[in-house]
Amino acid sequence: MKISSRFADIALARIVPAILIMFISVVLSSGSAFAGAPVGPLAFGKVISPNTIGSGSTTTMTFSIENPTGTGATNAAFMDNLPAAIRIATPANTSVSNCGSAPVLSAPDGGGTIAFSDGGIGAFQTCTIKVDITSNTVGTHGHVSGDLTYLHGITPGTSMDAIDDLFVVTTLPSFTKSFAPSSIELGGKSTLTLTIDNTANASAVNNLDFTDNLPFGIEIASPANASTTCGTATIPPTLSAPPGGSSIILDANGTGGFPAVAAGASCIVSVDVKGTAIGAHPNTVALLADGVSTGFANSALTVTSGGALQLIKSLPTIRYRRVVRLCLSLELRTMIEIFRRPALPFPTT
Repeated sequence: MKISSRFADIALARIVPAILIMFISVVLSSGSAFAGAPVGPLAFGKVISPNTIGSGSTTTMTFSIENPTGTGATNAAFMDNLPAAIRIATPANTSVSNCGSAPVLSAPDGGGTIAFSDGGIGAFQTCTIKVDITSNTVGTHGHVSGDLTYLHGITPGTSMDAIDDLFVVTTLPSFTKSFAPSSIELGGKSTLTLTIDNTANASAVNNLDFTDNLPFGIEIASPANASTTCGTATIPPTLSAPPGGSSIILDANGTGGFPAVAAGASCIVSVDVKGTAIGAHPNTVALLADGVSTGFANSALTVTSGGALQLIKSLPTIRYRRVVRLCLSLELRTMIEIFRRPALPFPTT
């Protein structure tokens, strides 16, 4: 009896682990030991790029929600309360991609809270949310969002918070831009000013480079009145801003004795622009300082109709005595002073 008991103990000691190993293998291969349970949690993360900026510059924070499973997810939601040193940029330049049919994103200009809800992530898909942020406070700003919640099939799920840091330094110049005035009538003019502020930096910046591609609805005015205080008379910068064009380019290449912007100094680029389409037109441009990104400059120009009358009237074709067609098209646009009336065919006798 003692021998049989001993063999039984040995058998159990070998069989039980084998059964456990088989069970774990089934769980890992199928993703679930129970019908209806999610294969795995959605992956939730965020990236700030560039994550090092000059004070007052703008950068982009990108949230990603990845669904690595064969089952779609719905009701995805999270909230991100920004630390006091970080604010949503103005404009926020928000975008939502591949996040279902009716996702909701709240990220008010200048605000401190980003809220996302009603997101949908298909099987093996990734949802992306982008928001521009800024900071005027030098230092390292740890940034942790709230948890992501969702329904995976019919099963509730939660993914841990998303984490990234923003570094605001004095070794890079600040880069900002503004339109004055910020609202104009269609065809009106505004002065775009880009400011490169190196006053907090103990070192000069030898090279400054940016290309500002203006959005649809804004073009360089004629005359452009383009000017810059960057660079030196000894090594002058190159500033391109052709009237009627859509790109403003600064190429300031200096040396140690003749930098693009001196230590503790600042410089500007100024160009007149014209509104060519009604609407709010956000404009973002990146700056390289000695080849390193300092972040973005961010602003918006609003173009209004100015109360002008726009009338487009079309009358359908009619028949006259079965052989004559009379077509009348009248278009009156007083804001651009265009009046057009095509010739009308008349019957002959």
